[in-house]
Amino acid sequence: MFNCLHKDNDTTYKYLGLLNCILLFVLCTIAVLRVSVTDVVASSHQIENIDSAPVEYEIRLKVTSQPVQVIAANEKNFVKAAAKLISQHEGFSAKVYRDSKNQWAQGFGRRIYNPSNKVISKQTAQVWLRADIRKVMRGLDREFPWWRTMSTVRQLALVDMTYNVGVAGLYGFKNFREALVNGDYDRAAHELQFTGERNTKYWNQVGYRAEKVAQAFATNKWS
Repeated sequence: MFNCLHKDNDTTYKYLGLLNCILLFVLCTIAVLRVSVTDVVASSHQIENIDSAPVEYEIRLKVTSQPVQVIAANEKNFVKAAAKLISQHEGFSAKVYRDSKNQWAQGFGRRIYNPSNKVISKQTAQVWLRADIRKVMRGLDREFPWWRTMSTVRQLALVDMTYNVGVAGLYGFKNFREALVNGDYDRAAHELQFTGERNTKYWNQVGYRAEKVAQAFATNKWS
């Protein structure tokens, strides 16, 4: 009987030893896998950082290497200058009147959709004008953001013109817009006056004012 117990104990010890070996193997394997996973995660972060850095640099390089520079004019002063220019071109009317396009207008050329006999002050017209100029500028920012790359004089010229024809109206001046984008201001001035061999509708409607705007584009100054 004792021999049987001794044999059983030997067998038990063998199994326990085998189990310990297996357990030790499993623990070692887990430890190795944990280290490997950590290395992989760390490596993936390094790869991500390595990959992202050049991309950010390339994007930054593409932006800063553009040949044009946005002219960041002080908006308050710009609106003031535009208001002075447009008020000189439009003239003031306290009452509603028919403009060159046979539309109702008042103040400094502001379009009136429901005309009345109400008389406005010059101060009210100035408030309207500045609000309309800011509206024109936001429209140009939305539709033709490149306009900010031009000189302040040419930006003023485009705002003056857009005040007349509207932001949507600029889409009718394809060749003119292409010339501005390409920096070909002599051609832009030409396109303001001519469509083929005839004068443009804009040129015929506003006359001397169109000449002043065209000269501003061509010479980068107001004469």
